[in-house]
Amino acid sequence: MIDLRKISSQFCLYGNYLWAETIKAGHINDTCIGVFNQGGMQVRYIFQRINTKVFQDPEKLMDNISRVIAHINGKLGRMKDASRRVMTLVPTRDGKWYWNSPELGCWRCYLFIERARAHNVMEAPEYAYQAAWLLETFRDSLQIFRNRDCTIPSRIFTIQSSGLRLLTRH
Repeated sequence: MIDLRKISSQFCLYGNYLWAETIKAGHINDTCIGVFNQGGMQVRYIFQRINTKVFQDPEKLMDNISRVIAHINGKLGRMKDASRRVMTLVPTRDGKWYWNSPELGCWRCYLFIERARAHNVMEAPEYAYQAAWLLETFRDSLQIFRNRDCTIPSRIFTIQSSGLRLLTRH
C-alpha cells in the first residue's frame, strides 16, 4: 500500500490531507490522486512514482520536464486557460521537482487539471486524429530543445524530423 500522506508531506502543499486513490490506468509509472482541504475547498494533486527502471536518471528527467513546462508557459503567456494547457509541477520542500526515498521510491507531484479527461482507448477515429494532432503540436513547440540533451528513453518514443514515432513492445 502506498503511504501518500507521508509522500505528500515532502511537497509544498497546503491544507490538510484528506484521502487518496490509486489510478490503475498507467503503463509506466504508478499514479495516485491525493485530495487536500484548502480553506474549505477540496484540491486534487497527481502523485507519480517514477519508474526508475525506465527513467534511470530522475534528476535529468525532471529537469527536462520543468524546462519544457517553463517553455510552454512562456509561449502561452497570459492566455485565459493557460493553466489547463500545461501541467503545473509542485516542488518538494527542499526545492526539487521530485522526492526520492529508498523505502517509497522516487515521486513527483502535479496539480490535477480539473474537468480534463484521459482516453486510454481510442473510442472513435476522431480521438486518434486529435491525439496525433496534439502530439505533433507538442513536438513542434519543442523545436528549441532540438540540439539539447533530452532525457526520454529511446525505447518509449523517439523524436525524428518526420515526427513522433511511438515504439511498440512485443
